[in-house]
Formats: sequence, C-alpha cells, structure tokens
Amino acid sequence: REAAAAGAAGAELPPSFAEVLGLCQEMLLSIPDGITQALIARALERVVLGQFEGREDFYGGVLMFLIGACLTAKTTGADVSRLYRVRHLFAELDWDHESIESMKMQIMRCVASPNFVRSNHGPDLMALFYTVHPGFTAEVHGTVKNQVMYCRPTAVKGYAVALYKAWKVSEAGTRIQLEECIQDWVVLAIRTVRKTADRARQMLEEVHRYHHEDQLSDLLCKLYGPVLWRSLKVANWQVRENAARLLQYIFPLIPSEVGVAEKEQELARQLRILRETLEDPAESVRRVGVS
Repeated sequence: REAAAAGAAGAELPPSFAEVLGLCQEMLLSIPDGITQALIARALERVVLGQFEGREDFYGGVLMFLIGACLTAKTTGADVSRLYRVRHLFAELDWDHESIESMKMQIMRCVASPNFVRSNHGPDLMALFYTVHPGFTAEVHGTVKNQVMYCRPTAVKGYAVALYKAWKVSEAGTRIQLEECIQDWVVLAIRTVRKTADRARQMLEEVHRYHHEDQLSDLLCKLYGPVLWRSLKVANWQVRENAARLLQYIFPLIPSEVGVAEKEQELARQLRILRETLEDPAESVRRVGVS
C-alpha cells in the first residue's frame, strides 16, 4: 500500500512491487483473512486508478474482488458504488477470451441479485453490462427475463431503468442487440397471459415514458408496427386487451420523418382504432378502452 501511494504520481511501478502485487492478485480471492484481503484489494485499486504503466495487468483481480463484494449477504450500496467507480475497467477487458467466462458468471449473479438491482448505481452498472460487448447483451437479457417474472416491483423498476439507459448509450452492434431485447419485451407484453404481459409492460415503462423523443419514437414505431395494430383484431381477447393497454402509454405512434398531412392521416387512423376498442366484444377490452 505504501509503495502504491508513493508511486501514485509516477508512471512506473517498482519491479519488485509489481511482482509482489501480481502474486497477491493471484491469491486475492482465496485469502481467508478478510482484513488482509481488503488491504490487498485497496492497493490494487490504487494502482488501476492511477497512471502506472502495466496497470492493466491488475484490472481482472480488482473487478473480480469488487464484484464478489456485491454478492455477499451483507452487501450494501457502498459496495456497489465502489464497483461503479471502476466501471471503466470493464471496457478494457477482452470479452472474447475464454478467461472472461468466470467474470461473466459473477456478473450474471449481480444482475440476478435484488440488492444489487435496487442499489443507487445498480441500474447504471446493468446498463454497462448490457452494452460492454455485443456478444454479452443477450446473456444479460436472458438473466433479466428469468428474474422479472418473480421479483418485487422495486427490482422490476431497476431493470426497466437499466434497459432504457443501456439503449440510450448503445451504438453499433450493441444498439442492434438492445433493440432485439426491447422487441422481445414488446412481444411478451402483447402475446402472453396477463401476469407475464403486465411484467413485460413494466419492463418497457421507461422506454414508454420517453417515447416522444424522435429516436425512441421511431424505434417504437418499428417495433410495435408489425404486431400492435394486428393484435387488436385477433380472436384472442387477452391479446386484444394487452394491445389496448399498451396504447395508453405509446399513443400516438407516428414516425418522426412523415409530413404533416401523413401525420394527420395516421393520427385519425389510430383514433379510429382506439374508438373501436370501446365496442369490443370482451368487457375487459372495453374497460381498457374507456380508461
């Protein structure tokens, strides 16, 4: 620790210190004494957050320790905040290398942890996990899907915020993957039984909240267009009810690039469809239309 502090202003770690720190990193997670383990972890943090040459050799050890601290029975918001402070290190890792698999498993445990999700920085970190690598997005989404159907509403809120934040910061390959995740929730919100549809709709709550933003409005038009209007006409009353409920949050659904005349025509069409729900054969659909 003293060597790290003394070298904080320099660019190079003393070779002997770097060698010892490397050995400490290798045994960090298996050290039984919590105080010794915490001291080594603090030294590693000082190094990776400094401007030392070769600091990237210690990224994995720091992250694995801090992720583990977020998974204990006594995890607090401070533990999650500590991981959040070094979040930039995740992007520096090789996500295609086989050695990353153990970290992925630990991250999935964080995503599945209610304490982690409900913490102040939990949604921000999950947004990072969604977007850190295109190949990892679907794994995060799968874990979230497994949790959403059974967790408390406060945790669902955290998952919903994470999904929206992830989409906002995503680009290129991760943007494509995130839009597929949102599409999956759209389908679940329309074509499933009420309990599942309600949870899926809660997952889309933050996306719906900002649907007037041009980029997001265009995305929702693209994702809902193929299924929403058709679902209001199907024989299954539950699907019609689900579709009608979604209209409460996304109406009107009009692409930003269309002209004024086209917007008016589309708005009139959607108003007509909305009025038709008031005459639906199923009472539950009519009630949704009234509300």
